[in-house]
Amino acid sequence: MKKVLISVLLAVTIAGCKTTPSTPIILYKEPATSDNTATFVGEDSEAVIFGKGHEKIHICKVNGESIPLTDVNRKIIVEAGQHTLNVCYREGGNSAEASFIATIQAGAQYKVELGEHSWTKVNFSIAEQQTNSKLVELVTVPKIAGDITILVF
Repeated sequence: MKKVLISVLLAVTIAGCKTTPSTPIILYKEPATSDNTATFVGEDSEAVIFGKGHEKIHICKVNGESIPLTDVNRKIIVEAGQHTLNVCYREGGNSAEASFIATIQAGAQYKVELGEHSWTKVNFSIAEQQTNSKLVELVTVPKIAGDITILVF
């Protein structure tokens, strides 16, 4: 056994280990608030006992750059103009993500709104809060179920 272990360690040391290359996560750097920026907030639903709830939906990427979720009500600042935005949905182990291109208006205050949804899909829209005009009309996205551990006694 000792010879096998030494042989394996020697082989790994000489040959090295290969890992799958990964793309590093680039974090979004928010611009300073100005006359040429807009803000986005998400939505967080209340938890429901024995039912669905405590769902979070928010802007999670701007032009491919990730925004860590700290608080869905935190204002995300985006410069006016055309951007690729991603909306992320989280509920327990379930998730969904949608990407779209939108033209952001300076001074606008947008809110990602959770619509009617089921166990397999989620609906959302993005509305400008002052005028209630839709930046993104109702979109339906399939949910991705997380791993669920089932204990059998």
